[in-house]
Amino acid sequence: GQQPALAAGHSLGEYSALVAAGSLSFEQALKLVANRGKYMMEAVPPGLGTMAAIMGLDYGKIEEVLKEVSSGLVQVANWNSDEQIVIAGEKRAVEEAMEKLRAPRAVLLQVSGPFHTKLMSPAAEKLKADLDLVTIKDPAFPVISNYTGKIITTAAEVKESLTKQIVNPVLWYPSMMTADQQGIEVAVEFGPGRVLTGLLKRISRRWPKPPALYNIDDLASLEKVRQAESGG
Repeated sequence: GQQPALAAGHSLGEYSALVAAGSLSFEQALKLVANRGKYMMEAVPPGLGTMAAIMGLDYGKIEEVLKEVSSGLVQVANWNSDEQIVIAGEKRAVEEAMEKLRAPRAVLLQVSGPFHTKLMSPAAEKLKADLDLVTIKDPAFPVISNYTGKIITTAAEVKESLTKQIVNPVLWYPSMMTADQQGIEVAVEFGPGRVLTGLLKRISRRWPKPPALYNIDDLASLEKVRQAESGG
């Protein structure tokens, strides 16, 4: 089959991208993500933290307002698109932020913790220790880091990205802009649902040449994409 020009994965999906690129083995990734989930659940007591999706405000505006929150820690957790940003932190601080932001639409998410925030620091430390014991390879093709929104090509960058993405926002919008700079013509989302292709459809509508978008979640959809890209 064809080798991708690059790969990216949202949050946990970064591990899938790295397995596809040969940087981690499937077995290594399974153990790491199992521990990652355990460490993140242990980092913050249930009910203390939460997340909220903010629609219709730009990143800069949200960052400025979050600095004014005084009731606890809250920060950007996911920069999903130019019009959808997720904030996370201590529950009372997230609620205060929602009041101050006065966004066109804001929704508290049904999640178990304030992921991708500094509150996850204990989890990041434990995961770093696990990563130090794993043999990580340079990716066979470029992977875009959640942590930087830029391409990473070395094992050292992979380790840094996986450690730091736990306590920093997923920079998905900048990641997709990086993909555009690489001249992608086709984007394929693997797995159930079309959340990421939906985001990319909205992000790329201002690009001179938006990519063709596909989703593969079973053998039938794989064959459909193969036929579409081979001209039938």
